[in-house]
Amino acid sequence: EAWLLRAGDADAEAALRVTALHSAAQLLLRVLQIDPHHVLALLLLRQATAPSEIDPLADRDVELSPDAVARVRAYSIYTLRLASELRDSEARAELYSEAAQLLQRIGDTDGASAALRAVLEQRPWDATTFGQLRSLLMRKADEGDAGSLLELLNFRLSLTPESSDSDEAKRSEQVLRVSLLSQRAVLQKAAGQLRDAETDLLALLELDPGHALSHRLLAELRTHQGDTDAAVYHYEQFLQLDKGPTERQFVHEAVARLLTTVAPGRAAIHVRSAIDVNKKYRELRGDEVSTTEEMATLMALYRWLVELLKAQGQAEDVVQALRELEALCPAGPQFTTEREQILLDLATALEQQVNDRPGAIVVVEKALTDSPL
Repeated sequence: EAWLLRAGDADAEAALRVTALHSAAQLLLRVLQIDPHHVLALLLLRQATAPSEIDPLADRDVELSPDAVARVRAYSIYTLRLASELRDSEARAELYSEAAQLLQRIGDTDGASAALRAVLEQRPWDATTFGQLRSLLMRKADEGDAGSLLELLNFRLSLTPESSDSDEAKRSEQVLRVSLLSQRAVLQKAAGQLRDAETDLLALLELDPGHALSHRLLAELRTHQGDTDAAVYHYEQFLQLDKGPTERQFVHEAVARLLTTVAPGRAAIHVRSAIDVNKKYRELRGDEVSTTEEMATLMALYRWLVELLKAQGQAEDVVQALRELEALCPAGPQFTTEREQILLDLATALEQQVNDRPGAIVVVEKALTDSPL
């Protein structure tokens, strides 16, 4: 304590104050060797190792020096040790929170996460702390380690709201639970915990029947289980709720795959819808087909549609679909092979599907003109 008083003397030279702090810290560490649980020693050690006022902790854009990082880390460690010795939950939470912010400042996300998790043990309903920890653990999950995030979600979803909460608090809690259940279901599905994912998705739909992602994930689970009817139902629910063009094309194709053999008519409707969504997406981008990869994707969709139309005996529609595809194929030389194949498919359809031999000859001549032998 004497050394700390000397260090606090504003009139003393800076070097003497630093020496006094170092001497105080050394003595306090000796005390803790004798009694690791000595609360006063930990309290004073925090004071002796507190970061310098010149350390730019508040400005996160400024990189700390190695010495500053070492000081902050030491101070954080002693703060955590002191918190673990206290009995008052609020005081413990404050210290854990302080250590978490400092550890995060020096880039120790694992240490910061552990400290934030300790705060939640004292304050389970602390929304700010939960949000901070969730953000940290989501980054970790993006790197392939989702275990800590799953544990946090399990912890938060296990909490039971008070029945006396206001209506606004209950609505806020429901919104949060929908988000957490959705996130946990995605993680469980990715980890192969399909039953747990299904349980969460069903619980989520009880809270929010219009949750589009849940319908899509359930459709994928039902597909995996071989339940085609249920998969198609949830996919079609998703299509009613979600208007994103990229997702809608994928889902239309997924439904069509499920229905191709059992209901080709319905499958054709979904393939046609996938084609229309593809067109609308390009319109939103403000461009046409510009790469051979895009053209290959479009050709695969149209050929799929043609096969489904043939299965239903819709010869005129087969020809119409191939003419649409021809119109979409760019005139550039890099698309010569694709354009030739489309024209040959169209000529075959004209001759075999609608018995239009003259029309087929015209199309073949066009193909020869575009790509002479």
